[in-house]
Amino acid sequence: MHTIRTIINSLVLSSTLLWIFFAVGTQGASCVVTGCQVNIGATNYLVAGTSSISGGAYNTNDTAYSIVSGGLNNTIGSLSHFSAIAGGWSNVLREDVPYSVISGGIGNTINEDAYASAINGGAYNAVGAVSPYAWIGGGGYNAILYRCEINRGGGSVPVA
Repeated sequence: MHTIRTIINSLVLSSTLLWIFFAVGTQGASCVVTGCQVNIGATNYLVAGTSSISGGAYNTNDTAYSIVSGGLNNTIGSLSHFSAIAGGWSNVLREDVPYSVISGGIGNTINEDAYASAINGGAYNAVGAVSPYAWIGGGGYNAILYRCEINRGGGSVPVA
């Protein structure tokens, strides 16, 4: 009888720990020698094991070696390795924009294949598709449509 009770208690403990593991999922932090995954916030969505979401809510990180530091509803798309969104609200790094950064602000977007580009904040700025090495310094409603362009910001200045 004692042996059966011990086995049952062990199974209950094991299944409880397994349930906790699956219930927690990507919440909390887990680090290994080859990389680190940190997801703080119950509503964030983290895919890759070597990426992180450091806070905020409703943020998505769908690629490896990238970070969303906080904010609300920010997204890093797949194949955007080594990229970062520092915070802000509804900023987007679309698919395949590695080495790109959005420092914050609201509604800023770096579109597909615009790798190694940066937006330093502001509102509703955009780097167009296939516009690598672009930089917008801030302001509002600025757009870069071609490669290697610089827009120092200030507001409503499309670069074409």
